[in-house]
Amino acid sequence: ETPSTQSVSKFALRIKIESKTYEDSLKQYDGLLKTGQIKSSAFTNGSISGTRYDGRFNSDIRGIAVVIKMRDRTLTLRTDADVFKEDFEKLLQTINFNQ
Repeated sequence: ETPSTQSVSKFALRIKIESKTYEDSLKQYDGLLKTGQIKSSAFTNGSISGTRYDGRFNSDIRGIAVVIKMRDRTLTLRTDADVFKEDFEKLLQTINFNQ
């Protein structure tokens, strides 16, 4: 699955936990970064940090994705439309887990 090629229904929140390294999870966004479809920035919430991506993930999805290293796994939180942005921003501030 690559974020730029799969056409999907839009959701206010997608949560994905993968058995991938953080670095491998970030690599899937490299093509979108190079073409300027998305922009990346640092994400922090207390002791939790990761990478945030804003922009167009495919022809149907324009939103935000946050990728966080979670022990030996990777957590990705995503919203699929700008209309959900305000609620997604509030949700990001509530993230907490035992590391």
